[in-house]
Amino acid sequence: MPDSEEPNFSAPAGSAEALPERERGSGEIVGAAGVTAQKIVFNSAELDGDDALRKDEWVALLSSGYARMHADPAADMPFNGELQIAVLDEIAVGTIRGTVKTFSRTAPDIAAENTDNVVLFWNAGACPIRIEQGGRSAELAQGSSVLIEQCEPSWVKVAAATCNLLAVQAPRRRVRSRFPGLEDRFMTAIFESSATMLLLRAYANVLLEQSPAGNALLARFAPEHIIDLIAAAVDTTWTDDGKEKGGAGAETAPRRVVAAARLLAIKTDIRKHLDNCDLSVSLLAARHGISPRTIRSLFESDHTTFTDYVLNQRLAQVHGCLVDPRFAGRMISTIAFEAGFGDLSYFNHAFRRRYGATPSDIRAAARQN
Repeated sequence: MPDSEEPNFSAPAGSAEALPERERGSGEIVGAAGVTAQKIVFNSAELDGDDALRKDEWVALLSSGYARMHADPAADMPFNGELQIAVLDEIAVGTIRGTVKTFSRTAPDIAAENTDNVVLFWNAGACPIRIEQGGRSAELAQGSSVLIEQCEPSWVKVAAATCNLLAVQAPRRRVRSRFPGLEDRFMTAIFESSATMLLLRAYANVLLEQSPAGNALLARFAPEHIIDLIAAAVDTTWTDDGKEKGGAGAETAPRRVVAAARLLAIKTDIRKHLDNCDLSVSLLAARHGISPRTIRSLFESDHTTFTDYVLNQRLAQVHGCLVDPRFAGRMISTIAFEAGFGDLSYFNHAFRRRYGATPSDIRAAARQN
């Protein structure tokens, strides 16, 4: 089928509905901002039976619909395998982890799908991975990546049979529109964990952890950002700052999309660590490998500040708990501390200024309603 219809390493259109509940793991197909999204999580630990049965079923299902890939598990260690896929528009991201020696896609697999996508593989694990396609090979140490074609057979060989692989997939035509030199970059290893690749990983984490159904902005902008990031990752004529190597370094579209993706990654990091009272620009800068000034500039471009963003996220978390019956028995001070507020006086003042009522008033109104 045409590549515009459906990403190749995900379940075929409608297959999440056709497979029995136990076989299809967890998935959803939703509409968000006019974009179709699908999520699949398929973990061997959730299958019935002993280790051998779970291994056989996971391998069989992997080749029959989820990814049309053949897996060769390690024979001398307990088996585990997990496949996660998130599909958004024509873009798909996925992770494969497990005790597997080899993954492969054969000519019959490709003929059955008939797509023309490209896939950027990134070795997120400590074990070296060897990618083979078209008589060429690429050795990927931890943090290295390579771009392959899905219209050709390929093999993924994992040292020590411990796989941790990230795959980001997009239609060839859309990536080529950003980077006309795409064809020359297939099977060329990128031996560094650049900021662009770290941002792609952050995007993948967001898509795999959240449902785009509840985030219209994510559904609207993420596909284009991911395509730009794939192009930026394989285009060696640009630096991570969006400047042309050897050129004047004017503001560019790649630079803008990298900045947008970087801000998304930072915001996601903040939401995950709101309970840390010591959350600071310096802490985030060190974690993301950028300067505190860069983080401040990113928030300024979003018409806010780091301090205001963190405060609003913490207040929203507290407010959500106060109106949720599941937290009715929890003290307000405890909820505030768990959201990262270290000063109750400051919390009460900020809450009342934000919502026009005290935390107790909000909780009481929620109970009445």
